[in-house]
Amino acid sequence: NTEKLKKNWHSPVYAFFDIDCVAAQNVDGRNCHFFPCAAQKCKTRIGGVRHFQDSKDKASTANLKNHAIGCFGDKAV
Repeated sequence: NTEKLKKNWHSPVYAFFDIDCVAAQNVDGRNCHFFPCAAQKCKTRIGGVRHFQDSKDKASTANLKNHAIGCFGDKAV
């Protein structure tokens, strides 16, 4: 349930994603959260970021930040 998880998401980078539409997914047997990009025209094919939960740094927001920089620019992020 992503509602419980949202309470721990405090990083400013989450503002660049549609947090209300975050979805739990399973990709090739790996659990992840899919964060839809809030840009009108996301620059990625899938339209957001998959944040895999089986990694050592599952709390890291680096991939979210890198995506936000790509879609919104360095100065905005």
